[in-house]
Amino acid sequence: MSRKHKSPKKLSLLVIFSLIASLVTMFFGGPFLRVLRKSYGPVIYWLLFIIILTVTLTAKTYLLLFMLGSLWFAVGISVEMENLKVSFSWNVMISALIGGFVSMMGYGYILSGQGINTPERFKDYFKESFEKMVKPNAEVQIDVESLIYQIPSVVILLFLVSLVLSFLFERRVYFWMKLPKQITNYKINFLEYRVSEATIWIALVALLVGVLDLNFLKLDSGKLIQAIGSNFVNVFVVIFFFQGFAILEAFLKKINASVFFRAFTYFIFIGQLFLVLSFIGFIDFWVDFRSRLNKASWLKNESI
Repeated sequence: MSRKHKSPKKLSLLVIFSLIASLVTMFFGGPFLRVLRKSYGPVIYWLLFIIILTVTLTAKTYLLLFMLGSLWFAVGISVEMENLKVSFSWNVMISALIGGFVSMMGYGYILSGQGINTPERFKDYFKESFEKMVKPNAEVQIDVESLIYQIPSVVILLFLVSLVLSFLFERRVYFWMKLPKQITNYKINFLEYRVSEATIWIALVALLVGVLDLNFLKLDSGKLIQAIGSNFVNVFVVIFFFQGFAILEAFLKKINASVFFRAFTYFIFIGQLFLVLSFIGFIDFWVDFRSRLNKASWLKNESI
C-alpha cells in the first residue's frame, strides 16, 4: 500500500485508535484526532463528530461522550485556530478552555436531568461520590467545598495536556499509519519552549488573587474570586512545568546524559519534584537558564 494512500480502512483505524486511547488514557487520543482532521479534512472530521455525538446521546453512553466527544471538539477547534495562524500558546490555552467548558456544561446538563440542579445538591452528590472513592479518615478532614472549586482547573488541565501531546506525537501517528505528513504552521522546538511575558504577569495576578484574603474588600463574591484565581494558578503551574521540563531536557542534552541518568532524573523531578520544575520554569523569565547553560564552558564535554 502506498504511503500516501488515504483509505477508508485507515480512516476507520484512526477513529478506533482515537476511541480506545481516549477511553483508556484520554491524553493520547489527541494525536490520532489531530491526524484524522488534517489528513481527511474538516468535512469528514466534523461529520464524524456529529455522528458520534448523535450515537452517544441516543445510547446514553455519557462516559464516551465526555472523554471522546469533548476532546474531538477541542482538537478540531485547535486545528482551525492553527489554520488561522493563532500563536501556539494561545491556541492550546483557548482550545483547552473551550474543551473543558463543553465537557463541564455537558456533564452539568446530565446531572440536572437527575435532579442535581443546585450548588447544594451538587455538593452533596460530589461528597458522596468522593467518599466512595476515598475511604473517609477521621484524622484527616477534607474540605469538599474547596475541592469542588478546583474542578474547572482539573478538567481544563486534562484538555491542556491532551492538546500538547497531540502536537508532540502527531509525527509518530503519521509514521505508524503510513500517511503523508501534513504541513503545520507551528515550528515547535521543545527545548526552546518558553511562555510569553503576558502569561508571566497574568500568572502573578492570579497567584495574588488566589492567596490574598479578600474579606477586607467586603465582597459577597470574595470566595468565588479566590477560587477563580486558584484555578488559574493550577493551570499556570502545569504551563510553567512544561517550560521547566524543557530547561531540564536542555541540561540533560548539554551533559550528554545516559539513558539511566535520564530515567532517574525524570523519576525524581516529575514524580517527586513537580513543583520545583514549575518554579524553575516560572523564574526562567528573569534568570534565562538555557542561555546560561549555553555559556557554561564547564558543561561542554561532560557526560553522565
